[in-house]
Amino acid sequence: MCSLLERRSQHQENMQSEAENINHELAAEYLNQWQGTAQRIVELDINSIKPYRTPEGKEQPYKIRQSKVERLAISIRDLGVLQPVIVRRKESEYEILAGHHRYYAARLCGLTTIPCQIKDNIDDFTAYMIVAESNTRTDDVLPSENAEIFKTYMDKRGMDNETATLNEISEKFGVSNTTVYRYVHLLKLSARLIPMVDNKVIPFGRYEMLLAHLSEEQQNIIADYIEMYDLRTFPGKYINAVCAYCDENADEELTVDKVYDICHKPKAKKAEQVSTSIYTKISTMFPSLESSSQDDMDDLIVKLLAEHFAAEEN
Repeated sequence: MCSLLERRSQHQENMQSEAENINHELAAEYLNQWQGTAQRIVELDINSIKPYRTPEGKEQPYKIRQSKVERLAISIRDLGVLQPVIVRRKESEYEILAGHHRYYAARLCGLTTIPCQIKDNIDDFTAYMIVAESNTRTDDVLPSENAEIFKTYMDKRGMDNETATLNEISEKFGVSNTTVYRYVHLLKLSARLIPMVDNKVIPFGRYEMLLAHLSEEQQNIIADYIEMYDLRTFPGKYINAVCAYCDENADEELTVDKVYDICHKPKAKKAEQVSTSIYTKISTMFPSLESSSQDDMDDLIVKLLAEHFAAEEN
């Protein structure tokens, strides 16, 4: 009979073999969309992995959501890291291309290693686009974050063939050309309005192009108005009205009070109809009253009713 140590050793070998088979299966699923190759997933020392930074030294274009990190940490404590982090070699370390939240969650759990898929021979542009595409398909990405990605893509690709560039972005990120333009116009808003779009105070998708045509000063006046009245939303009808006013009154200064007046301008009342059914009937029955005003008819009706009831009393 096998000793306890032998059985334990055999069990560990079986577990290792099973893990290797799982890794092979996972590796087959994680195809590199940019190079068309899959690579084996390996465990890397977590201290040898660093978050992504652009060649200019900027951080990845998406914010790390601490709430998401904490949710992932709960899953990792229960089940481990189910999806490997995608990295590329960079000098003596590895740089994360996809899986920043998993990386921070693993560190939060105190893990010393983490499963990674290593991408070799990845240039800076391709690395940036892997970072971008791995995040744009998630639900918690802010409009301004997507806007930065699309603008960077267009800048790096160049605009010699704008239509081809837009079509390429549309295909990779699953959005229409019009949506790409809307995102790019979002970055033309003032630094105070962009967070209001991210926070859904200003609706995204239709009005950023209108707002982008206003001067920065005019945009900031709108921001002043929203903050002064602590608005939770600035509806599209207000945006249309303010932009129309600025377009029609280019020489006039926009102020917070003026924005208030524009947004709260009373609706024009419909012209009162002089002839209702009763007045039309009276005019038809008594042609001599056709030219009488409504007030004159009212006076006549009151007078005749008074005479009628007075006669009844007598």
